[in-house]
Amino acid sequence: AATLNHAEVVSFDKTNDGKVIAANIKSLLAEEKGLSFKIKAKVFINCTGPFSDAIRIMANEEEEVRITPAKGVHIMIPKEKNNY
Repeated sequence: AATLNHAEVVSFDKTNDGKVIAANIKSLLAEEKGLSFKIKAKVFINCTGPFSDAIRIMANEEEEVRITPAKGVHIMIPKEKNNY
């Protein structure tokens, strides 16, 4: 497997029957601004967290929105107050 950070999927290339065969990528790193490239693969896995619905719909425009982003909250508790 190969992974890529600090990049944005711009679009997908698909076969006539709709199978994704390539992802068109744009680098988000400051020193590489404007650099774009194509990644070809037999399988793509969507591990994009809060962006997963947008990527899923980009791959298949007929899909419906399923994920509603929510704002999370983190609470910090001093170690001495922890009863575990």
